[in-house]
Amino acid sequence: MKLDIVIPTLKRKDKLERTLASIRCAITNSGSHVDAHIKVFYSDKEEYLNISDESGWPWVKNFLLPEKEFRITDFWNDRLKESTADVFCYLTDDISLDKFCLANMEPAINGMGFDGVLGFRIENITEREQPCLASFGVIGLKYADRFIDRKVFCPDYCSLFADMEFQRQAEALGKFKFVPECSLVHYHPNYMLAGNDSTHKHYRRNDSMDRKTFELRSKRNLIWGLNPELINNQEKVNA
Repeated sequence: MKLDIVIPTLKRKDKLERTLASIRCAITNSGSHVDAHIKVFYSDKEEYLNISDESGWPWVKNFLLPEKEFRITDFWNDRLKESTADVFCYLTDDISLDKFCLANMEPAINGMGFDGVLGFRIENITEREQPCLASFGVIGLKYADRFIDRKVFCPDYCSLFADMEFQRQAEALGKFKFVPECSLVHYHPNYMLAGNDSTHKHYRRNDSMDRKTFELRSKRNLIWGLNPELINNQEKVNA
């Protein structure tokens, strides 16, 4: 199984290193079933130019994002469109994977014929909040092929709440599976009581707008993938 893991990052060197170390451990424990390729996208040019590549990990590639307003929905959709893997994993740079999560993931997504979405157990949130695709998800590329240009994430959103509607979408299509034996830790200030860093503050600017969008779309029973209606973006994309 070929797996693309895509991580956007902004001035979080220590968190990113912890994320990459957890992925390396998970790959090591996955046996020969997972052919993983990691792509790290830097938003800060200076940080990108000063990357110290001492890891010797041939399956990690670094990229610089264009200097434009970053929209997480456009970013994930674009990466899905260009992927040539069987499975696509999106995650943020404050995630730490359990060492056996990729080994447990492979039979679950393979059993769906790569036509589905997986949710992992987040160790530091309550059982009532599980499953949750915030900042992390696994998408079979046959699922993504259901959408024109693989636009799986609703273009109405800038960053937050896009993954919440994405989860509703997969559930409504009968293509979502929660895999509790796959787990991770999300080092988010809401969960870890660590306070917001500069990156959280930067991307929280769109919080109120995306919240209103999510509430309005929910009120109108709109789920991207079941109908093409957009309320913020004038672009009409048939899903």
